[in-house]
Amino acid sequence: MNGQDEIFDVVDVDDNVIGQATRQECHSDASLIHRTVHVIVYAYNHLLIQLRSPSKDQLPNYWDISVGGHLNQGESYLSAAVRECKEELGILVDDKALTPMGKILYKSDRETEYSQVYMIEYSGPFNFCPNEISKIQWLNYLVPSQFSEPMTPALLKESAILAKFEHTFVFRVCQVCSQLHKQSLALRNEFLRKPIGLEMTQDEIEMETDHLHYCITQKDCVVASVSFLPLTDKTYQLRQMIVHPEQQGIGLGKQIVKFAESQIQFLSVEKVILHARIPAIPFYEKLGYKTNGKIFIEVGIEHINMVKHLK
Repeated sequence: MNGQDEIFDVVDVDDNVIGQATRQECHSDASLIHRTVHVIVYAYNHLLIQLRSPSKDQLPNYWDISVGGHLNQGESYLSAAVRECKEELGILVDDKALTPMGKILYKSDRETEYSQVYMIEYSGPFNFCPNEISKIQWLNYLVPSQFSEPMTPALLKESAILAKFEHTFVFRVCQVCSQLHKQSLALRNEFLRKPIGLEMTQDEIEMETDHLHYCITQKDCVVASVSFLPLTDKTYQLRQMIVHPEQQGIGLGKQIVKFAESQIQFLSVEKVILHARIPAIPFYEKLGYKTNGKIFIEVGIEHINMVKHLK
């Protein structure tokens, strides 16, 4: 079947199927509302965008949202999202990993589309289809003037969704003795040390100069942090991971550890070890860490060694 002869479901303003039409008909008659799906792929405050192939019948050579495509006749939005992720970027997606962000009605002189928008956190690898995409790129901030190619209305509109959802939290490297580092120390002291009757000493603070520090901020306030102590060139120790109690339960602990791991991999680190409190074992196991050895006592609390080999 010729691409222009593909059959799409036609829907009413409430997104109920009322008939069918060909791709060519839908793209030349704005009264034929049809369905599309968009997937926003993001990681560490970056948005993945694609440059549409010059062979596209709609908006060729435009920067576009990470993944997008039409629904086949009778196909669900979620099934289409999973299919398009595989076809366009070569990634196998569990539908449970896709977060629905709502529908947007796009209108132009030529066509009208209902687009269901999903989000997924994924940092690669990618194997994009050259028939669909010329190239892909990560962006921290969308500044249209930095590109010679134009941007699709979908990219301009849906990046605002990501900004509202994701850019509330900013991933940062903390310099020792900076305000961010001081905030991280205060957070750790308040919620890691004080509950067990301890306070951070000046000697411990001075030892921080040997560590690498990472944090997540919200409106310039540290809400999560973690430190890594180099033991050898290839082995680092993860220490003092903390998420503010008011921000727990939304995945920031996982995010800060994954972000920090991605940073130390640039230093050719191959292995990470840590001393985990016993209740934290399941959390670190989900991140790929494995227990190693027997339980021991540290700062009056039971701990166990855990290790992870970085890829």
